[in-house]
Amino acid sequence: MKVGDLVRAKPGTVEGDAEKLGIGIIVSQSTPEAIYGRSFVLVRWFNDWDGGQWMRYKEDLERISYG
Repeated sequence: MKVGDLVRAKPGTVEGDAEKLGIGIIVSQSTPEAIYGRSFVLVRWFNDWDGGQWMRYKEDLERISYG
């Protein structure tokens, strides 16, 4: 996954309904070092009106479009 890819959370990987979270865009490269053995990216969700960036483990995301 890379900056600009559109993603959605896989069911069961977020608190609440993953469908309501909607689509997000990766805004930072995945980290070279893994946390707890897993790599992550920062995602900005389009449904998040505060515009926050959220750390998500790459395996918890489904890529829906290449950036």
